[in-house]
Amino acid sequence: MYGLRTKRKLARFGFSISKKVGCAVVRNRVRRRLREICRLHLPDLKAGWDLVMVVRSEAAERDFRALQVAFQQQAQRLGCWSEQTQPAGTL
Repeated sequence: MYGLRTKRKLARFGFSISKKVGCAVVRNRVRRRLREICRLHLPDLKAGWDLVMVVRSEAAERDFRALQVAFQQQAQRLGCWSEQTQPAGTL
């Protein structure tokens, strides 16, 4: 995941999924899962970030929960994760 700080009021998301990930059905499934993760965690992110997720081929084999944990770890690494929310792994 790559991030850029902006002056916008909300975070924006973009996805880059290569054909190496799989056929169109697999790529769309991964994209739908990532879009839902972004939607669920939009309140947990700091305002004013543009995030681009570069999807690797291993993502096609992961379940929703694993993708969610990876998203949170990458958001914390970038510094765009809000400090007052708990990561999913600490429930």
